[in-house]
This record gives sequence, C-alpha cells and structure tokens, in this order.
Amino acid sequence: PMYGSVIWRNHDAKDVDNKLIFRQMKNVLQDVQQFTDNTQALEALSSRLRDGQPVLLIVNSQNEADDHELIRVLRQNLKFEEEILLFNNKQDGVYRAPWLTTFSNIKFTRSQEEVVKHIDRFAQTAKMLVKKRKKKKKVKSDHRREPPKKQEQETPSEPRNTSAPITKAKTFNQGVATMPTTKIPPSVPPPKPKPKPKPTGPAYTGDPTIWNRFIDGHNGAEPENEWILHKFAKTNKDLPTISFKQAREMYKGCRGRGKL
Repeated sequence: PMYGSVIWRNHDAKDVDNKLIFRQMKNVLQDVQQFTDNTQALEALSSRLRDGQPVLLIVNSQNEADDHELIRVLRQNLKFEEEILLFNNKQDGVYRAPWLTTFSNIKFTRSQEEVVKHIDRFAQTAKMLVKKRKKKKKVKSDHRREPPKKQEQETPSEPRNTSAPITKAKTFNQGVATMPTTKIPPSVPPPKPKPKPKPTGPAYTGDPTIWNRFIDGHNGAEPENEWILHKFAKTNKDLPTISFKQAREMYKGCRGRGKL
C-alpha cells in the first residue's frame, strides 16, 4: 500500500550524486518523484493533496531566488503548512537566504544521510496516519450497518376505551375521511456568489492577451493566483511564452479589473 509521497524539486537531476540520492529515496518510500521545474513540482504536490495523501517536499537548494518563490507560493497561495526540507549538497560557502526566517516549519541540511533519515521518519508517520484514517472509516461504516433497535411496546395502564370502535364506525358512516398531511421542506437559498476581487496596485501596462483569453475561457472568472495564470499560458501553445515572474506581474496588475 501507498503511505505518503515525496516531491523532490531538483534542478540538477542528471548529477551523479543526485541520481544516487534519488535511488536511496526510492528504497525508503515507493512514491518519490523529482522535478526540475517549480511549476511541475507544484502540480504534483497539489494533485496528491487533493487525493488526501501525506506529502513531504524536498527542495534541492541551488538557486535562492527559485527556492524563495516556490516556498512563497506554497505558504501564501496554496496554504501548505507542512514541513519543507531544504537540502544543499553542492553549493559552497554560506547559503544566504534571509527570507528563511519569515517562514516557519522549514529545515535546512547539507547531509545526505539526514535526508534519507528524514524520509524514513516521514514514511513511518504517514503509515500511522493512513491506518488511522482507514480505522475511522471502518468504524463509521460499521455504525451505519447496525439495525435500529425496536422500541418495546408499552402496556396500557388504563382500561380499554370501548367507545372507540363506535366512534370510528360513526365517522365511516358519515363519509368523513382525513388525509395525511405532507410537510413541504423549506426551500434552500441559492449559494452566495463569490465577491469580485478589488484591484490592488497600479494597472498592468503590458500585453493582456493571456489574461483576456483566460477570462473568455472561464465564463468571465479571473484566475485565483499567478500560478494558475502561468499554467494556463504554458498549456496553450498558441499563447505567448511567459515566465512565472511575468505571470505574477500580470496577475497583480490585472486582478479585479476584468477583461482589459
């Protein structure tokens, strides 16, 4: 059975040392995937979170700007609060990243052995979590299968009323019939529409082709964040190619303004 997933954002996947580390990871946990691009790593992580799987993210810290952008999107946009492991096995000197102090639950290491041990601890924790979830589901399903208890018939304490049959007969002879009343459930109010985001900052001065195409293809709805906008431009080959930084600038300048 699958107990958790490991996503490794590794810019240098062809390096001999990194290939060896990847094989060691696979020996500890079955589902280990490595990606050289931030967007691919985010897509894989989001997919596993939607399936309810425990996920461990490892970032091979070789480019401080890319590391900062990846962790910013995870913490602020995707609300991913799980532990992130920063692994630096190549860069010499001090890893200068003052932004690390602004984010919590991030561990930094240079040790290959520590990475493997960290994955092993994660696998054990994920295994216990998955088994606990299955146990809860089983208890709920067993609870539903129990037949309802039959209520014991109460013994009448007073003597039987002999006039009841006469009343019923009289009602029948008079042709009086009572129809059961049907309760009409109250109408459910329609869901409230999401409030339209307000513009923040100066308006976008570049080419809004990608932004307008997204709105046309989503019934007038704007993208929720710059990551979705960048993914949309990347998957549509007829649109201009933009970087993640350009997608963020377009999102900030166009947000809340509708079609430009």
